[in-house]
Amino acid sequence: MNAADIEDGAQIVFMICARRIDDLAPGSEFPFLLGTARRVAASHRRSLHRRRENQEDGEIVELAPADLRSPEQMLERKRERELLSRVLAKMSDARRSVFMLFTFHGFNLAEIASHLQLPYGTVASRLSRARRDFETLAMREVV
Repeated sequence: MNAADIEDGAQIVFMICARRIDDLAPGSEFPFLLGTARRVAASHRRSLHRRRENQEDGEIVELAPADLRSPEQMLERKRERELLSRVLAKMSDARRSVFMLFTFHGFNLAEIASHLQLPYGTVASRLSRARRDFETLAMREVV
């Protein structure tokens, strides 16, 4: 996914939120925004997957100055990103969202529980199971 796709997705999320803002109960704005972002991202992943199936193997990669590494380093990084994407795609949406909020976005369990409007114990359980899922799926992919 490139920067333009991310910007387009963000624009779609905020357009949906702008249309629905009057329907939201006070305090439910962030969970609605997060849920909308998850659905838009999932939709984009599905369409991206379909596009890849219909494309040839050629891929355009945009390089930022920080990405100017040796070809071997770039290839390794690409493989790692692909592995991460494959593993995350195989996780359930509920576990993946908790795992990503905690691992990649730095939310703590209480914040995740609040934002997803779930009991704290449910979030802790999902994170624990998501970590096991991630490890198991990653090991299967590597072997």
